[in-house]
Amino acid sequence: MRTEHEYIEGLRDGRVIFYRGERVPDVTTHPALRVGALHTAIDFRLAEDPAHRDLMLAFDPDTQQTISRYFLIPRTSEDLLKRRELIESVTRAARTTVPLVKEIGTDAMFALMVVTGELGSAGEKYSERVRTFHARCRDQDLTLAVAQTDVKGDRSLRPSKQPNPDAYVRIVDERDDGIVVRGAKAHTSVSTNANELIVLPTRAMGEADRDYAVSFAVPMNAPGLVLLASAFDSAAPQGSARSGGT
Repeated sequence: MRTEHEYIEGLRDGRVIFYRGERVPDVTTHPALRVGALHTAIDFRLAEDPAHRDLMLAFDPDTQQTISRYFLIPRTSEDLLKRRELIESVTRAARTTVPLVKEIGTDAMFALMVVTGELGSAGEKYSERVRTFHARCRDQDLTLAVAQTDVKGDRSLRPSKQPNPDAYVRIVDERDDGIVVRGAKAHTSVSTNANELIVLPTRAMGEADRDYAVSFAVPMNAPGLVLLASAFDSAAPQGSARSGGT
């Protein structure tokens, strides 16, 4: 388990963030964005608090180690009930604003485990990749955001039929060391405060859309990744914007 200090320091990794048109040199010291980082750090503060450790931490049968309960793979109804209690308790401690930096990301990882586990021999290859990624995040106690909502463009058209091919995230090249993608995702909450970004498709894909049917994870400081942090407009209706989204 990382400490709150280690989590905050881990956000100083050279990630490229723009806020109101200006480059943010350090999210942890920015007058607006640091508020979000300090808020999401509650997951680490509570884990260090003896009054919450039994809920925040769990014994992992896979590693025989104590880990963040967020990364415990749910295998029983009791595991799921404890996970619900965990998220409810943290949300209450955070005054109803969910931190999100571990809740949604681990949900996405578990969903990918389910999907790849049901795809036969092809799924086994991807299942191993998902489990390897899960193990790295678990062992390093990382935070995760999820990018699912595409810009979409003309919503009456399939991804492959868009006038702008980058309206959905797509594969543009496959190399020996991985894939190259282009495109944009929107409404990606807490991305400025997370260590890794899990990218998922936003709709069902057909054969013609195969380049858009891609899921992957990328570090927030990966070359070519740019985060455009939305500003909260105090004059807007309540709930119409979320600081720290991209």
